[in-house]
Amino acid sequence: MAEQTPVVYQSNFPLNNALAAGEIAIGITIYHTAIPTIKKGAPIKLVFASPTPYEPLCSAIPSKAAHPNAAKLFIAWFHSLEGARAYEDATNRGNPWITGTETYEMLKGRELSTFSPEQSKDFANISKKIENILLNR
Repeated sequence: MAEQTPVVYQSNFPLNNALAAGEIAIGITIYHTAIPTIKKGAPIKLVFASPTPYEPLCSAIPSKAAHPNAAKLFIAWFHSLEGARAYEDATNRGNPWITGTETYEMLKGRELSTFSPEQSKDFANISKKIENILLNR
């Protein structure tokens, strides 16, 4: 892969802008970061990998939360169809497990893959190794 001399960007936003401007022909990006560029009319076509990687949306309540019941209520709403759609509309990120969301429809029937929270350190290490391979051609 490094022999292809890929361009490495600091984040997905400049990568998406480079795609939109035709500076690069292909890029590996995150769906929710590409959507604003596409909504502005960029000629970008999204293709999903198989399996499709996704980052889970996690909820937690601090053990010393001032209002834990309010937090529980918010989390219940967040995981409802109404809450999931509101979050999806605001961020272009969605929950692939909540029927009725755009994300569910888009990813329905696809094999999904992710790292568990316990594996986040492993994911960071793998990402760093890939970055080093690409930058130290």
